[in-house]
Amino acid sequence: MKLNIFLILSLVYTLVFGQVDQQRVRIDATFRSTKNILFVANAPGSSHVTWVLRFLDELSARGHNITMVTVEENLKYSYSHPYLNTVSMGSSNFDHKRMMEGNDSHKPFLELFPVLFDAFIPGWPKEYRAILEQIEKNKADVLICDFFSNACMEAANTKQLPFILTSTAGLFPDAAPPYINANMFAMDEYTTVHQSIYRRFFNKFILPIQVIWKTRPILERMAKVKRESGLINARWNDDPNARSIHAVKLIGNMFGPEAARPLGPLVEFVGPMLEKEYNGLTTELKSYLDARQKVVYVAFGQHARPLAHDVERILTSLIHQLEKGHIDGIIWSSVLAESKYFPTVITSSYSRKTYSTASFFDGNKGKVGNILDDIFVSKWSPQMAILLHPSVHVFVSHGGANSLFECLYAGKRLLFYPFFGDQPGTAKHLSQAGVSEYFNHLTDLADVDEKVEKVILDREGHYQEKINKYQAMMQIQSKSAPIRAADVVEEVAFSSQGTLMPHREDVSRSLSFAKKHNLDIYALAIASFGSIFIIISLGLVKLVKTLYHGYHIKQKTKTL
Repeated sequence: MKLNIFLILSLVYTLVFGQVDQQRVRIDATFRSTKNILFVANAPGSSHVTWVLRFLDELSARGHNITMVTVEENLKYSYSHPYLNTVSMGSSNFDHKRMMEGNDSHKPFLELFPVLFDAFIPGWPKEYRAILEQIEKNKADVLICDFFSNACMEAANTKQLPFILTSTAGLFPDAAPPYINANMFAMDEYTTVHQSIYRRFFNKFILPIQVIWKTRPILERMAKVKRESGLINARWNDDPNARSIHAVKLIGNMFGPEAARPLGPLVEFVGPMLEKEYNGLTTELKSYLDARQKVVYVAFGQHARPLAHDVERILTSLIHQLEKGHIDGIIWSSVLAESKYFPTVITSSYSRKTYSTASFFDGNKGKVGNILDDIFVSKWSPQMAILLHPSVHVFVSHGGANSLFECLYAGKRLLFYPFFGDQPGTAKHLSQAGVSEYFNHLTDLADVDEKVEKVILDREGHYQEKINKYQAMMQIQSKSAPIRAADVVEEVAFSSQGTLMPHREDVSRSLSFAKKHNLDIYALAIASFGSIFIIISLGLVKLVKTLYHGYHIKQKTKTL
């Protein structure tokens, strides 16, 4: 009895006090050592640079050395990142004026492609040499290449270094099942959901022929430049995705703005990434917004170039809304906010009045004594600060990635007026999802008015309800986005083998086509079931013959 009491007391003591002396063990990362990371962007524009700098901030905070090699126009984005070592490759050859030749600001990508390549080809050898030099100088461990920087990819392959591709759109084969339009020449719609069989047939079989016909001369020039730079095997018909087939792709986006679909193991959606801080409102803009309650903000980013006919189409519809009292202000922000890119007059089909646009540019802004006093025209505006102001209700946008993310983060309703590239696809995708409406340079003017008024009034609140959901998604995802992206970069830096990431390689690449798609077992199943069917059929035939023969004999016997 005493022994039992002793055992019970010992057990109670152990349960109550046994863990008092046990120490907690802390888990700390021990893998990390300083890596040298090279980021290359040869295309001018914030959407190629600013979001990447956000996760480079995080990598720098983790102790890694960061160097950005870019064109002169992008250096301004690095000023608020003092840790960053920047190297200029000189000015880009990007010519916005040539993109607008023929008075067309809405050229299809097939027509823009030669213009873009003409901008990149002359500087390609210099970029390639500069990147190779910086790889050696910085003893680079990993390269991060903007999607447009072909020279970066080639340099990484030349040096057998791992590299990561960055893009705000999932344009890669391993992010595009058959129902996703990852072809840049067919990106006026992101998916085939709303496409007819004829359109899908055209995109699959006819469009590639047109692309080859149109792009071969420029691709031959590019291949020649590469061969002269030492890439002796370069050919015009090289698969553009072959160089990056083993590269990790960081997409600065998320599902919602991007169509949902399965992704390959080398693709990571790590967006959206927004700046930590933005420029505030100017005194003039703050006074303008504080004095109003229902403002529409209009902006088209850095590369879209609205011409006079675009301005007239959009501004006329917005003036109708001013005249009806549905809005009380318009902020128009465009790099082409000049009289030569504006129509001389705007005629309202609602009031039958004609307004001169001269006051926007002759120093009489806000002094003409009519409805144009409520229109604020500027070449540049602090976009995020404007969108966050409570007086701004609707954003008319071209559909660029940064503008879209900032608008959704701020929770403002959207109207799209797309120009080129992935902008029409973004506009259609979000409009089909009920988030926005879109119109373009071909939309009937009555339809433009209807869509603009529909979003501005939002009588049933459907658009704002959708926007609020996207705002929540945007704010949730953006909070940890730089950390997620930096984690992937470190994974590449510490686990790659040459240019490969073996643990992320899709196992299907080691399988034959038949085994990958289970064609061999389907063939075996067909052969097996076919054999069984044949055997059973032959048996049935034999049985029928036997029965028939027996029946025939029986009948003869009866006759006898």
